[in-house]
Order: sequence, then structure tokens, then C-alpha cells
Amino acid sequence: VEVVDHTRRKLERDKHDREHVEIVNKEQLLKVSCNFCSEQFETRKELMEHKKNDHKEKVALCWNFLSGNCDYGDDYCWFIHKGAKQKENFKCNICGHAFNTRNETQYHIKQEHVKSVPKCKNAMKKSCWYGPEKCWFQHDDIENTENEKSTNKEITSKLFDLMETCTQRIVNIEKQMEMTGH
Repeated sequence: VEVVDHTRRKLERDKHDREHVEIVNKEQLLKVSCNFCSEQFETRKELMEHKKNDHKEKVALCWNFLSGNCDYGDDYCWFIHKGAKQKENFKCNICGHAFNTRNETQYHIKQEHVKSVPKCKNAMKKSCWYGPEKCWFQHDDIENTENEKSTNKEITSKLFDLMETCTQRIVNIEKQMEMTGH
């Protein structure tokens, strides 16, 4: 009876130990880590608060808040909300004009310095999510880009024709040289 009782207790302890290890492993899997300092947190909200408090300089500003459209509020948004009094100055790198937001600066550059704004690669593929008004890149010359492609194809075709003509002439000259013995 004593051996059976001892064995039963050992099996129960082993089962308890296995269950404990499983619980600890699950808890460790569920924890989220800060990518700046590797500190672990029980919830994503705790991680977000940690980042916004301890790594504020590394957390981006909320673009939606700057434009007055953040649906999450300061407590639930992953990005930093800065109030109107804390707005930073953004300068145009071309003319030096200062703006309150990066969006205003980009809008200014699109309007005033059009030639320095690159074309939107996604708009050329007709897959830009932002559209011509909100996208920071140029959209308006896409039709011209199609015309440029057409013109480039024509030029390439003419070049190949010219190369073929030149090659044929060289072959003819070589044949004449062989026939005359040169």
C-alpha cells in the first residue's frame, strides 16, 4: 500500500510539474517584447505605454492625429500624439519655408516645387492607395509616362532597324573584300 501511495504521489507531482512548465511556457509565449530594449510585457497596451514613455524619441508621430483624424485616442494609438502647442517646425528643403506638419510641407513641395517631386511608382502601376491628392509623389504625368513608353518603343524599334541595316552592309563589304582578295 505504501509503494502504491508513494508512486501515486510521484505521478501527481510529475503531472503537476508538467502542467506548471506548460503554463510558464505559454505565459512566456504570450508576453510581448520591446524591440528597443527587449523588456517583456503581459499585454500589448503595456508595451505601447512603455514605448511611448521610455522610448519617446524612437516612436513616430501619429499622422492621423496631426490631421485631426486619429480614431484611437492617445491611450490606444501606437504613435505619439503631440498637441497644437507642441507642433514642430518642418522646413522645405528647397526654399526653407517653415510648416507646422510634415503633411503641409509635402503639400507645399508638390505645389511649388513640382520638378523635384518624384513620380509615384504605384500610380504608374495604377495601385496607389492614396490617390493624387494625398500621395506625396507625382500622379499627374501618368498619361505622359504612357506616351513616353510608346515613344521609347518606337525609338528602340528604329534603332534595331538601323543596326540590322548596318550589320547587313558590313556583311556585304566583307563578302566583296573576300571576292577581290583583300
